[in-house]
Amino acid sequence: MSTLRSIVINQEKTDDIYEIYLLEPTRYILNNYSQLFASWGKSPHSLIIVLLYSTIPLNNNCARVRREKNRLKENFLRLGKTIQLTLQKKQYLVEIIDPQDGKPLNSTSDQIFLDSVAVVHKSLMMHYISFGKCKLLHHPFQKTSIYPGLMITNAKTERIRDLITAKIVSDSK
Repeated sequence: MSTLRSIVINQEKTDDIYEIYLLEPTRYILNNYSQLFASWGKSPHSLIIVLLYSTIPLNNNCARVRREKNRLKENFLRLGKTIQLTLQKKQYLVEIIDPQDGKPLNSTSDQIFLDSVAVVHKSLMMHYISFGKCKLLHHPFQKTSIYPGLMITNAKTERIRDLITAKIVSDSK
């Protein structure tokens, strides 16, 4: 069992709040990484879970919720690219998982995908609820006002915590 390492960030520039968890990859990721990230040739060592705080509950399918989900996805991808570039400068492999379809953004994977809600549920023991064809996380404080994002890297969690924290803090100034 891995030790939970988390970082809670309040980006003053954008008023965005999110939680970052650094964990060992799930058994599913470890067993299937060669199909998910065919070009890697190395096994992943860390799973980065980002939980972005929504300004509204996401348990509705109205236009306002769709806009909020798009905003959160864009914020996650922007943060993901920042983390990815930071780790790549140190020669680590990093993959961002698209929150909507579960496919890696940089690797070709037509065979399998990752279910962000299922990964968060398994890794953080966070409950979820079914809403139509979707699953929504049920955060202890944010309830359904939470949006998950995943990244996977071959860097060890001890190494990336300081790199991620330093980069995010310097970018928020």
